Amino acid sequence: MVSVVYLMLALVLSLAIIPQAMRLAPMLGMVDRPGARKVHAIPIARVGGIGIVVGAVIALSIAVTIDTLVLSYILGALILFVFGVADDRFELGHYTKFIGQFCAVGLVVIYGELQVTRLPFLAEPLPEIFAIPFTIFAMVGVINAFNHADGLDGLAGGEALLSLLAAAAIAYWSNDGLAFNIALVAIGGLVGFLRYNNHPARVFMGDAGSQYLGFTIAFLAVELTQQGNTALSAALPALLIGLPIIDILTVFYRRISGGMHWFKASRNHFHHRLLDIGFVHAESVTIIYSIQLLFAVSAVMLRYHLDVVILLVYSVIVVAIFTGFALAERASWRVRPKQVVDDSGWLKGRFASIFIRVVPATTLALLLSVYFFVDAGWVMRDADEWLGISALFMGIVLIVCILVSGPQSTGLTRVAAYSGVLLFTYADYQQAHWPIVIEVVLFICIAATVIIAVKLSERDKFRTNPLDYLIVMLLLSVLLFQHEFALDSTLTALILKSVILLYAVEYLMIRGGVYAQALRVTLGLALGLLAVRALV
Repeated sequence: MVSVVYLMLALVLSLAIIPQAMRLAPMLGMVDRPGARKVHAIPIARVGGIGIVVGAVIALSIAVTIDTLVLSYILGALILFVFGVADDRFELGHYTKFIGQFCAVGLVVIYGELQVTRLPFLAEPLPEIFAIPFTIFAMVGVINAFNHADGLDGLAGGEALLSLLAAAAIAYWSNDGLAFNIALVAIGGLVGFLRYNNHPARVFMGDAGSQYLGFTIAFLAVELTQQGNTALSAALPALLIGLPIIDILTVFYRRISGGMHWFKASRNHFHHRLLDIGFVHAESVTIIYSIQLLFAVSAVMLRYHLDVVILLVYSVIVVAIFTGFALAERASWRVRPKQVVDDSGWLKGRFASIFIRVVPATTLALLLSVYFFVDAGWVMRDADEWLGISALFMGIVLIVCILVSGPQSTGLTRVAAYSGVLLFTYADYQQAHWPIVIEVVLFICIAATVIIAVKLSERDKFRTNPLDYLIVMLLLSVLLFQHEFALDSTLTALILKSVILLYAVEYLMIRGGVYAQALRVTLGLALGLLAVRALV
């Protein structure tokens, strides 16, 4: 659980840095303007990668011992960060970006000595004279695969998140502490970014973010299978990387067969093709999330299987998807427009308006108050010291937010509230505070109230998006494959409770007004009580 602290540090740093970078983006010239190949209609700040990389690198520097391999990884990430920021500002050419990519990867491969020596179907290890160039070109390929996948709101971030979660799970069960911590801090920085990147996005990650994510996933794929646990299949990176690698290979094939330059921008990516046959933005992202989730779950479940099995599974998925899609394109198939059904007629009138606006939010606020105060009051007095210190700090932040209003206050409230929720669920994980029946009933009530509140919300108050779908699918995967993933029931419950509480807090924050203020007061006081119980 200590590693989760570093994930939270990366998350908090990312959440705090990105809004400030968004405000400075116009002055820095780091704004992505609409164009023929782009799907956004207004200029969007291209600074999300700053929060991702800075949060992850700082957290990792604290989390692990800096040896040669770690140093090469951090320096490589910083090189890509510098080149990425320069590209987001000055629009560097492809060949200039390649210089940064080869320098970053070369550091890891040559100085850090991270090399691919085990290949599928080969009994003998790859000689160093071939291993070095092969590893460099393979990792640079993965960097560009994720860089080119960044075409829709939340797309590259969601795909990378699934790959990182699969890598973290495999690293955890392989006792590979380095890969586990690198994956966790990258997840923390990325989740902080996705908070602002849901459609319609308020910020893009830019090359600074996409290159870092591709570099990290490539690093983890090699480290896990070549050094961390050599019992893992050498073919496992195919499933870990998933859709981005076959997508970029398909794009190159279509460009070359069409007589275009390899690196000339075009609308040949899978997400462009989904849009072209009539899927809307959110539907296209959701479809790609589903495919990448299939790859990620397969990677975890088949990690010790034969190379031929893994490559067969990967090939079957790829062939099925792209063959079906190509047939649909050739037949000029188009998605029929969906009929819009007005189902609000039963909730019209003054009473219904009050019911929609007041009852769900008020009920949710009361249920959360019960959970926070009872949980804080029952926390063990000999709890971890860092738990009490963290609770005290977040409680102070919330009290300050009560006294200070404005956009910065809202952002700080979210950071402190999310952190507070995770502190309470961690306290539950350490020691059960509730009779099981009462706890189950309470969380069923909270979850049901959230669902009802979201369903009845006005469209401009709380809108679901592909990231919500991704979270639900991840939860279902955890529940369905709990035994295969070797998760104990207590940890599964921790994950479920955290997600339910985070959605509840987010709903009250979006409602704003008295509900957001009540959340600040309630959670601030409860965190203070938690700190007293843990420290005194």
